[in-house]
Amino acid sequence: MRAELGQVLTPPSVADLVLSLALDGLGRDARVLDPACGDGVFLARAAARGVRAAGVEIDPALAAAAAAHGDVRCGDFFALAPAEHDAVVGNPPYVRQERIGAGKRRLGKLTGAPARADLALAFVLRALQFVRPGGRVAFVLSAAVLDADYGAALAGAGRVTHVVASPRERWFPDAAVHAVILVIERGGAGATTCARLRVPVAEAAARVRRQSDLAAVADVRTAAPGEAWAPLLRAPDVWLDVSRRAPLVPLGELAELRRG
Repeated sequence: MRAELGQVLTPPSVADLVLSLALDGLGRDARVLDPACGDGVFLARAAARGVRAAGVEIDPALAAAAAAHGDVRCGDFFALAPAEHDAVVGNPPYVRQERIGAGKRRLGKLTGAPARADLALAFVLRALQFVRPGGRVAFVLSAAVLDADYGAALAGAGRVTHVVASPRERWFPDAAVHAVILVIERGGAGATTCARLRVPVAEAAARVRRQSDLAAVADVRTAAPGEAWAPLLRAPDVWLDVSRRAPLVPLGELAELRRG
């Protein structure tokens, strides 16, 4: 069941870091939603901060467990009518686009997701419909988003303000994917902060209480609008320095390319 639904339960330290980035500047009366709340870890960690979050979960057994930590509705997030929140947080299911099947057309109509979008991107776009203008969506997503054109998919709906990666540590040992945290604001435009953690996520979660604290635990670089995030999170300083001094261009701009 969990494999079919793309469910991977989130470690509390990862949930804590997501919440610190999402709730920065918000009070205890903030309206917070987890649209795929699983066993309720985000609800429990929000409650530990004095914030009562609500959740949605399609798996009845998990929904029953999560109800101990907040208001939980058992059902399909995509079937709910949007309601305005200050933040939407969580770890949406990762299901590749070719496995979504007949529901893909419905998701496209609801969210405007591209035809080849995976289920996580559909969650991102739908979640942006559940936050007020300027509100935040903060999700744990597969690191595949670094190589996908999420920026283009989000154009007009929201802008990615932060991408946080941990190249030295896997947050989900049982899952065959690396993960990153994306923080997205509804509306607006601007640069993206790309943060590569220097410390384990448990230490980062303990030290980061607001977005500005990231610089104490991560190498922080800034991506201009339209600039790729992956090199800023993966490349050494020397590569970035060389690429800025002598920008690379596609080989096809310099020569005629042939196969063979």
